[in-house]
Amino acid sequence: MKKRNYFWIILVAAALFVGAVLLITVRQKTAIEKPKAPGLDEVERVKNLLDNPSFEKEFSVSNWKIKNGELATSGFDDIIKYDGVYSYSIRNDETNDSAVSIFQKIRKLSIDRKYSLFGFIKVEDADSARLELKLYDKDSLLVSGYSPSVTGTTDWVEQTAWLKTYLPHGFDAKDLSIEVGCVLFGNGIVWFDNVRLYSLPEKETIYNYDYNLLKTDNDKK
Repeated sequence: MKKRNYFWIILVAAALFVGAVLLITVRQKTAIEKPKAPGLDEVERVKNLLDNPSFEKEFSVSNWKIKNGELATSGFDDIIKYDGVYSYSIRNDETNDSAVSIFQKIRKLSIDRKYSLFGFIKVEDADSARLELKLYDKDSLLVSGYSPSVTGTTDWVEQTAWLKTYLPHGFDAKDLSIEVGCVLFGNGIVWFDNVRLYSLPEKETIYNYDYNLLKTDNDKK
């Protein structure tokens, strides 16, 4: 009788051992196959590099300037807007092919880095409007990138342009700059709003859009 009891004890113990081994194996396999979410050390947070991206403040030396402004009528619009309290509009009723734009310069660039520009555009009877990125060494244009042109009459559409920075042999990185432009070519009316420029790494990224939907007229100073 005792031998039989020992036999059953050994059999049960062996079964429990085999079951435990199988359970550990399954858990290890599941842990290997389950995709792991990136940790904070694997993610880079980027922010909008533009000052006054939604045109909630007056233009200044530190943000937007206007080019060929004498050829058109331009200004802040608190009626037609996509984000916040204001958009910025450019209107040209003259018969010409002139380009009127607002632009902003970005310095202290990273080399071999992709810079992506996003922005919302609305047009009315417009010949052409678009977003532009231009990489300069001092006053020399090195490379440029453009969004598709928006023409005719359309509601708000988001457009994008990009370029990758590089440093030619013999050039100094401190002389490089990117000019961000919002441009109207020819006649018509264009509105720009919520313009963002990001320096994007070749890794997973968290975007920080840096705009506040709750701004009021008092914030436009």
